[in-house]
Amino acid sequence: MGNKYLPKYLSNTYLQYLIFLIFGVGKLALPSPEDKQQDEKEAFYEDLNTIFESIAKSQPKIILGDFNAKIGKEEMYRPTIGKESLHIHSNENGNRLINFEISKGLRISSTCFPHKNIHKETWISPGGSTKNQIDHIMTDMKINNIIEDVRSHRGVSAQSDHFLIKAKIQIKLPRKWRKILIIEEKVDIDNIKNSEMLKEYKNKLKNKLKDGIEAENIETRWKKLEGIIKTTALEHLGKKKKVQKHKWFNDKC
Repeated sequence: MGNKYLPKYLSNTYLQYLIFLIFGVGKLALPSPEDKQQDEKEAFYEDLNTIFESIAKSQPKIILGDFNAKIGKEEMYRPTIGKESLHIHSNENGNRLINFEISKGLRISSTCFPHKNIHKETWISPGGSTKNQIDHIMTDMKINNIIEDVRSHRGVSAQSDHFLIKAKIQIKLPRKWRKILIIEEKVDIDNIKNSEMLKEYKNKLKNKLKDGIEAENIETRWKKLEGIIKTTALEHLGKKKKVQKHKWFNDKC
């Protein structure tokens, strides 16, 4: 599924197939607008918008990277940014990023989880005097609940002034991949007390087993024997009726 806007190293690879087709997630990666002039910032968000719109709306998206954007705690943006940001007020890049997220139905997941400040900081100045949260993970609202946590890890050395950010994601597999629950029918063993039904069951079972069971090994033979016993019991003793559970409280509770 080629896409001219995606990086070449993602084109027609198993990784792209895994991200787009199995989990339905498009991961966008672009150079960040670090300390650039206004026209360059505009160009950056135009490119980001082009890539975003090139992916089908049915495919939820995750965007991550360094946007040099400080996200604040403005109450009017709470549905988009949460309330756990490191910063109190958003800077210009932060407001630009928030507006983009709102227009695309995204949420900034990196500012939604409570952590100590040292686990929110994603960048540190060379002298160590300034620490900011400017790297972010943004998620489509449709799959927002799959993000269970986002935090930075200061101890991971990558020879960079940015810290590694880890997101804990719980992927929900498509329905067709889920294990199909087979409800096994139960035999009504109370009918064993009925002598006529029990006699009929024994005779039918004896007739089915009189020729023996051919099988390659003992395990296969046992499975066939088990199947004959169960099907015969269900045919002649009947299925156990489901008993409706009584509520432990009444309608007044």
